[in-house]
Amino acid sequence: MGPVRKALEDMEIQLFDINKPGTLDGGDVLRVNTDMFVGISERTNKEAVNQISKILSPYGIRVYGVPVGTGGLHLKSLITALDSQTLVVARGVGLPIRQTIEQMDMEDLLATEYGYVFPYHHGTFLCCPPCFLLPWSPLSIQLILGSLYLLIICRFIEVTHPLSANVLRVNNYVFIQPANEEDREILITACEERGLTPVEMDMSETAKADGALTCCSILLP
Repeated sequence: MGPVRKALEDMEIQLFDINKPGTLDGGDVLRVNTDMFVGISERTNKEAVNQISKILSPYGIRVYGVPVGTGGLHLKSLITALDSQTLVVARGVGLPIRQTIEQMDMEDLLATEYGYVFPYHHGTFLCCPPCFLLPWSPLSIQLILGSLYLLIICRFIEVTHPLSANVLRVNNYVFIQPANEEDREILITACEERGLTPVEMDMSETAKADGALTCCSILLP
């Protein structure tokens, strides 16, 4: 980490340290807008999650610990962000992580101006401004009124292989490493639907050491 730290310091980027007993691996850190998911894995523990939360809370970033389980080495071995509203997740082994995120308190997870959130379908969450949820009206009427002002907040796209779930967006480009033809079609279609340009990379050698696109990258502001 010495050369990397020096390079970042030379660029005058503010750095924060995670102190023992906290342990943190960058592969467990996934930021989506003002939310940061931190995987609790063999290399990242709850103490690190607590320290990150204290560091970032003054900046308006909410931090959530997500157990990775035995399905992958890191959080981003199983799930990454395609854009600010879309998460790519590995089918099967990534299901517990997806369910954890879905079951979180979405009102706290999302920025307050989004209001109230309702699970919809195909992994999509819908929400409406709180001013359109009348406290005195029956729930059915609230949902009807809310549906007039729905916004898509969080959509999940499933791929068949964990390697394919690791994508890296840089501006309007998305670097992908599809493990098979089915996942290639899924990722390319998802990118094109969002006006993003997919760039396919051969990461087969890196994958032999449990590496992936995000492992080889440090995104700078």
